[in-house]
Amino acid sequence: MNLVVFTLLLSLTVLPVQGKANDYLAKFFKTRNPDDLHEEAKRFLSLWFNQQRAATDGHWCCAINPPSIPVFSSTGDLLHYQPQPCPDTHMVCCKGYINIQGQCFSFDEIKDILPAWQTLFATFGSSMTAEQILNAVHQIG
Repeated sequence: MNLVVFTLLLSLTVLPVQGKANDYLAKFFKTRNPDDLHEEAKRFLSLWFNQQRAATDGHWCCAINPPSIPVFSSTGDLLHYQPQPCPDTHMVCCKGYINIQGQCFSFDEIKDILPAWQTLFATFGSSMTAEQILNAVHQIG
């Protein structure tokens, strides 16, 4: 069975990590001990997690370009570039978005919530904590 999973994994890592088959494979690998996983499986999971993050919050981008490595044939010809996961240290908000408390907001969204931020600042001053902000935001709705 490990040979079948490894063969399937090898064929999937050249393609973008998306689709139901890859979701099932990722869920399978997540149930395993990470120390027991092959390097290809670890890379697949990392790519899958990064793409899930991008799909759920599409305002995150990778600051390094391109996050990939060249794959060569045995004769030295370039076959393709294999996508690599973006390191967490290089994940930034995409152009037109700004990071506030770990969330990427568009400038239009910021304009919409600016009155609420001004109210919070007037209430708590410059010493407001993230917990105070979140509690007030939940109360405001």
